[in-house]
Amino acid sequence: MWLCGFATALNHSPYDFIIILRIIAIYPRFLNAFTCALSLLFLLVFKDCLS
Repeated sequence: MWLCGFATALNHSPYDFIIILRIIAIYPRFLNAFTCALSLLFLLVFKDCLS
């Protein structure tokens, strides 16, 4: 359930997402790992929200 709250917090905090994007820009070598982690996170969020 906390994953749903985390997703909601992200939806209401676009500036935090912009900060994350800036971190990615600073550390481009971590981009692939971050993308994989983000994809898994969204899969978990949708799985929890739909169940």
